[in-house]
Amino acid sequence: MKIAVMSDVHGNFSALQAVVTDIARRGGVNEVINLGNMVSGPLMPLQTAHFLMRQNWLQIA
Repeated sequence: MKIAVMSDVHGNFSALQAVVTDIARRGGVNEVINLGNMVSGPLMPLQTAHFLMRQNWLQIA
């Protein structure tokens, strides 16, 4: 089983998109776990939050 773990995006939606692309490129990831600190930043927190709410990932607050 492959697990991807991420944290500390801080509203940087562009960085989050790059991480998601990399996860897809690696293939075979069965679970993504988000450890938090995802929208507390000045860049694009609303877009980041909306994207994360649509994902079927384990989200830890």
